[in-house]
Amino acid sequence: MIKAVFIDIDGTLLSHKTRRIPDSTRRTIAALREKGIKCVIATGRHMMELGFLPMGDLRVDGYMMLNGQMGYDGDGKALYEVPFDEEARRFVIGEFRKKAIPFELVERDRMYINYIDETTVEVLKTVTTGPPVVGEYTGAPIFMATAFAGEREVELRREYAEHVLPARWHPYGIDLLPKTSGKDFGIRQYMAIFGLDREETMAFGDEENDVEMLRYAGIGVAMGNGADITKAAADHVTADIDDDGLEKAVKYFGLL
Repeated sequence: MIKAVFIDIDGTLLSHKTRRIPDSTRRTIAALREKGIKCVIATGRHMMELGFLPMGDLRVDGYMMLNGQMGYDGDGKALYEVPFDEEARRFVIGEFRKKAIPFELVERDRMYINYIDETTVEVLKTVTTGPPVVGEYTGAPIFMATAFAGEREVELRREYAEHVLPARWHPYGIDLLPKTSGKDFGIRQYMAIFGLDREETMAFGDEENDVEMLRYAGIGVAMGNGADITKAAADHVTADIDDDGLEKAVKYFGLL
């Protein structure tokens, strides 16, 4: 029996075509929670970003942020956090200071980039996010980094994989995480905290940074609008986000 559902935001919960959460998704989440099934956001975004998204009064039971690096309960109280270790921290700070490409660092309460170009602006428009603030590293723990890689994406992914875990969420956007982390790591943290078994979890996603989560969850569902690599990793491919995909999958598996 499914007791917790983990839901990505961009392209899964929030449609960037309509700039809103589908009504069917809202009522599905409300109905699941009414049945006692926990609904947890599972995203690469920072908690600071949620207030800028058109999510309205959506209520959930938890937030897995930064691709699993930070977790919160439904009221925003911190449950766990896992920053980069020293070796990975030195690597991402070095890349940030090189300024070879736009490179963003994410701290507990701060997000900033080394410089911004046109590609960065256009990429962030696709996820309803404005350009980050340009800033300097001052010594705080780092939880995630993002490379806006452009034409060097393939080369950079190979180079970065020696030091960190690359997770692509856009053709020109790569999140960089500790090697031991990812959204599947975040699910494990919630399982330990709330006493859940793997078979009692279900996950929804659409991009490459959702792949390991979909593989790990008891049931992994890819959205119809998702990337091919994500669909290949899923147990089930549902309809497009704008065609009531989340609701249809929940009904398909008999949760409602």
